[in-house]
Amino acid sequence: EEDGILHENSHPLSMNDRVAFSLMNLTGQPIRLAESKSSDDIIRVRYLNHDDRVKLNAVASVSIIKNLSPKEVTFRRTSETPRELEKDDEFQNECQESISLEKSK
Repeated sequence: EEDGILHENSHPLSMNDRVAFSLMNLTGQPIRLAESKSSDDIIRVRYLNHDDRVKLNAVASVSIIKNLSPKEVTFRRTSETPRELEKDDEFQNECQESISLEKSK
C-alpha cells in the first residue's frame, strides 16, 4: 500500500458462481478496477486477467430527477416498475430524505 492505494489481484469467479453483478474481461489483456469505500480512505485497485470474471460490489439504485438534478436512490423493491415507484408515496418520501441528506453534507 502506498499513498492510500492498495494493489491486489482479483479473486476470479468460476462460471458456476452466481452473483448479482459481475464483470468478465474479454479485452485480451489484463484490466484494472478501481474501487473505493466510504468507510475508509483507501482506493483498491484490482487486476483482472483476460477471460476471468469478478464480482462487482454495487448497490442497485434508481435514478430520479429532483430540482433538475439527477439523484441515485437505493432500489428497495424488485417487483415494481419505475412508473409504479413514481406513484408510491413512501418511496417518494425516501427519495426526498436522501436528497435532503446530500444537501446537508
